[in-house]
Amino acid sequence: MLFAGGGVSAVATVCFFLISGALVQFSLLLFPVWLFTAGLALLGLKKIAKILAIILYAFIVYCILLDTFIYQMFHFHGFGVFITVLRAGDVWQVLLLSWKEVFLAIILLLFLFLVEGLLFWRVARYSQEHLKAWPLWQVLVSWAAAFALNYIYLIYATIVDEPSLRGNALTYQIINEAKVIPFLDNFYSLLLPKSVGIYNLQTAGNVLIVDPREQAKKLHYPLHPLQCTTPKQPLNIVFIFLDGWRGDLMDSATTPNIARFAKNAWVFNAHSSGGNATGPGTFSFFYSVPYYYWDAMLQQKQGPVFINQLMRAHYQLGIFKSATLKFPALDKTVFVNVPNLRLETPGDWPTQRDERITQDFIQFVQHVKRNQPFFGFLFYDASHTFCEPEHYPAIFQPQVSDCSRIELDKNSPRLPYLNRYKNAVHFDDALAGQALAALQQQNLLRNTIVIVTSDHGNEFNDNGLGYWGHTSDYTTYQLHVPFIVYWPAH
Repeated sequence: MLFAGGGVSAVATVCFFLISGALVQFSLLLFPVWLFTAGLALLGLKKIAKILAIILYAFIVYCILLDTFIYQMFHFHGFGVFITVLRAGDVWQVLLLSWKEVFLAIILLLFLFLVEGLLFWRVARYSQEHLKAWPLWQVLVSWAAAFALNYIYLIYATIVDEPSLRGNALTYQIINEAKVIPFLDNFYSLLLPKSVGIYNLQTAGNVLIVDPREQAKKLHYPLHPLQCTTPKQPLNIVFIFLDGWRGDLMDSATTPNIARFAKNAWVFNAHSSGGNATGPGTFSFFYSVPYYYWDAMLQQKQGPVFINQLMRAHYQLGIFKSATLKFPALDKTVFVNVPNLRLETPGDWPTQRDERITQDFIQFVQHVKRNQPFFGFLFYDASHTFCEPEHYPAIFQPQVSDCSRIELDKNSPRLPYLNRYKNAVHFDDALAGQALAALQQQNLLRNTIVIVTSDHGNEFNDNGLGYWGHTSDYTTYQLHVPFIVYWPAH
């Protein structure tokens, strides 16, 4: 329950915190715009100040609404993720939108400009007539009190009361519920000096408190030096990932090529990914440690012992990822030590890039040196971005002709979206089948280990609670992924 362990007073306290916190947060977002435009007005640029005020206020409200939609579906705020993607420089590879989503986003923005303009005109007239009657000092005092109650309490809870946080039910509830307020974490982190250490209230992984000083400590990875001997005839290794591939959809209908290949392999039906997103799932797979160490590995540029050992054994490396390697930053973690790493794959759409990496992989295995082992990594993306505009073969029906994730909630029909996703998985299975066939044609399966799996699953309101996609919960639908291991017989 939302307020488990608390009485009426606890419910009232948390509700007051959420309402006052939201008002404080929105005023903090709008205050810089007011300050900037008021300054322009004092300089005599009133018309420019009015136009800029309308545009900027509308844009802030627009960002809040988009963040609300994202939180409703994925249960985390999208601002931090968007900034990370923006820094990586590959927004359109990661944030693919259907034409309907783009259209609705543009209409919403234009509507907000219109509404903001009408409100601005009305408020301007009212303020000219009644400004002197406004109890301005009372408004400022009330706002300052609400700010103090929210932020000072959060600072106290995360610094002073942090050691016993989970034992204090009310403190825990307030901090946990604070996650729903947009941009609260971003503002809160600015209030504390970095020397304090604890500054994050929440992340996409639902972490309440993060201490960056722990992440900055020197890694001892591995704890002990790796002890292994390279055999005289080392086996080749190939990993094939289908992004966002659910564990219950490895079957002869959805993935006929992989299912056929799996008949001669070990199939682990109860395997779970190390996370519900690409970063955690891929990181834990290669490093064999929890995603908690991601920031430390990233900051200290520490690659996994697996890849380092392959390089020491002089494996030929073929890394083929459809989406960019820069988000999440696999180029600076998993593959940080790989020379001549290709960060991008040419192609406008995931389907095109998936086809390209398949052909590149086939070329790779056709030209590898047979007296030297190789490691191949194929990471398909269409199964993850199944809502993008390109049409897939509509094998599974009914399917939505175009996704509009803004409309999704717990009452939305799941089958049309699930079928579109299954069609995308079927598309990538055909490409994976070509890659596996190339290994067979080159007579490489006799000495090649092949692992076929995924980084995470995908949920389609399976529990009727309004959860769609991934990164939003730790249900079996988001964590359970196929895991197939082919080990050549000798």
